[in-house]
Amino acid sequence: MEFRQLKYFVELAEAGSMSRAAVLLSIAQPAISRQLRNLEEELGMALFIRTGRGVELTDAGRVFLDRARAIITDIDDLSEEIRGLKGIVSGKVRIGLPPTESQFLSAPLVLRIKEKYPGVSLQIVEAFSGDVNEWLATGRIDLALFYRTSRTSQMICEELVDESLYLVSARQFDMPEADLDFTELADLPLILPSARHGLRVLVERVAMSVDTKLDIQFEVDSFLAIKDLVEASIGFTILPYMSVKKEVERGQLYVKRISPCQLNRSLVMSLSTQHTLTQATRVVARESRELVHELVKAGGWLGVI
Repeated sequence: MEFRQLKYFVELAEAGSMSRAAVLLSIAQPAISRQLRNLEEELGMALFIRTGRGVELTDAGRVFLDRARAIITDIDDLSEEIRGLKGIVSGKVRIGLPPTESQFLSAPLVLRIKEKYPGVSLQIVEAFSGDVNEWLATGRIDLALFYRTSRTSQMICEELVDESLYLVSARQFDMPEADLDFTELADLPLILPSARHGLRVLVERVAMSVDTKLDIQFEVDSFLAIKDLVEASIGFTILPYMSVKKEVERGQLYVKRISPCQLNRSLVMSLSTQHTLTQATRVVARESRELVHELVKAGGWLGVI
């Protein structure tokens, strides 16, 4: 079994088609087919089912994918550690960011890493809280910023900032200046993400604790789409202020803070305990922490460190 066979296999599994994998790997399709055929013959088992739309993993393929990813990650980490002995920080780091924060964290983080550590290649993936455990454990991402909903022994977590959540509307609120009581949300048509997202889990948990039944009319796992629907007066949503800051400043959306005593959340940075922590991952974790804290201190992020 060769290392390149594992890389071809993982790339094809993620791409879902031979032509797409060939483009991503910059090699000819017959070369991929030949290596995968040799791999399947060595294993004595089919890893893919060929379909009219591309390829799909067999049960054996799904098991093999997790192990292949882990092997590739370990080898890449080893190479980075050896290069680190020369004092050169390099390597690829995959970081998961929540969709609500990715829109204002991604660009400054990439520019920061590019300026300070040009040898580090940063890959940013939008990660729902419900996916973080699996992605960290399997090596799909190296670290994540997310809103924790439960503790797990598979991750080391560090709290970075606490923030309030806001009711978002297309029209101004005809309400007193005081914070909104969570029970006042009961009669409003809400547009929220699905339970894959930690925000939904948190809102549902608070609703249960204060014995309030919410009217969730639409589940949408795209925050751009949620904002568009709210702006079109289809319903209300619940979001952190930073995710709608531009629209609020332009008068497109309006917000009302929900009582932080009832509803708030903590952004945490998490690292997997299942894999070796590379030097490149350490510097990205440090720069991510410093960036978040700088934004809060400068007033660019409404939160408490």
